[in-house]
Amino acid sequence: MTASLLLGDWRDVLDVVVDSTISDPPYGARTHAGHNEGSKTANGCFDNELDYDHWTPEDVREFVEFWSPRTRGWLIGMTSHDLIPAWEAALAEVGRYAFAPLPYVDLG
Repeated sequence: MTASLLLGDWRDVLDVVVDSTISDPPYGARTHAGHNEGSKTANGCFDNELDYDHWTPEDVREFVEFWSPRTRGWLIGMTSHDLIPAWEAALAEVGRYAFAPLPYVDLG
C-alpha cells in the first residue's frame, strides 16, 4: 500500500483515481468571520486573519462532484457546522451516504 499526501488547490493537484480522499477545505462564512473576529488584537489589528476565502455550498458541490467519481472509498471533508447540510446534499446527489457528523474539538 502506498500513501501520498498532496497539498494545494484540489483543482490543480491531480486527476487520478484514489482509494480515499481526506480533505480539510476552507470552512463556511460564519466560521471564517468568527475566526477573524477572534484574531483581532487589542488595537483592532488582525493577529492571524485567514488569507483565503470561505467555502460556499456551491464550492462543496463542485468538490464532491469532482472527487466522488475519482474516489473508490471514503470521501472525507472536515468542515464547519454551517456547511454540513451542503455536504450531505452534495453527497446524496452523487449517490453517496453521509454519516452523522463527528464532533472534533481542538484544545490547543
